Amino acid sequence: MGLEEVKEEILSKAKREGDLIIKKMEAEAQKIIAEAEKRVKEIESKNHMDAERAAETLERKEIAKANFETKKRILQKKEDLIGAVFEKAASQIQKLPAEKNKAYFETLQGKASKQIGISTLYINQRDKNLAKDYKWLGTDISGGFIAETEDKSMRIDYSYDTFLDNVKNRNLSGIVNLVFK
Repeated sequence: MGLEEVKEEILSKAKREGDLIIKKMEAEAQKIIAEAEKRVKEIESKNHMDAERAAETLERKEIAKANFETKKRILQKKEDLIGAVFEKAASQIQKLPAEKNKAYFETLQGKASKQIGISTLYINQRDKNLAKDYKWLGTDISGGFIAETEDKSMRIDYSYDTFLDNVKNRNLSGIVNLVFK
């Protein structure tokens, strides 16, 4: 399964989960609004003359407050869900079959060697056997590598973590639209 297929599977699952979360939040919003309307009616019965104006004001405030809280919760759930999507993607990348990981690694290594004179590769322990031609140092990344020149003046970050961060940053609005429409 390629990265694109993994991405599509994760986004599809995230969309379903997102839709479910939104439905739950909308139901909660209705409950909050119903409670606000109930509170307004109690006030109206106590002071009929002044309560009507006060109730209208309170109702608007309570509804606005309920809507704000609901939107805030939905936004937080969306952020949590998108974070979970990318955590899942990172987890699946770490589980790439060895042959696919090797092919990706070699492709990126060829690309990096055209950009700088590689002396050292910073890689995770699992990939140390892929850095045959270079000195390597272990680092905490999920895969890929960070290439560095001998004089340490230049680095190229081809870690899978950075790729995922770049995908997230460049495509966040598109991901939000895809997952939550």
